[in-house]
Amino acid sequence: MTKLRTGTKAHTLRGAAALIIAALFTLAAMAFTACKQPTVQTATSKYKVTFNVDGGGGAPLRQR
Repeated sequence: MTKLRTGTKAHTLRGAAALIIAALFTLAAMAFTACKQPTVQTATSKYKVTFNVDGGGGAPLRQR
């Protein structure tokens, strides 16, 4: 007697649907329970760094 395979395709589709739904629930859980980041605060420092280049001579860039 031959086995009928009428239910295997439906079973595969149910499995794929269950996997997709589980992935969506996981993404939703990660989105709603994400760690809150602290607000950006401006850093204050004791020192101020300045950089100057005197002159302007030097070799010009070569043209290709």
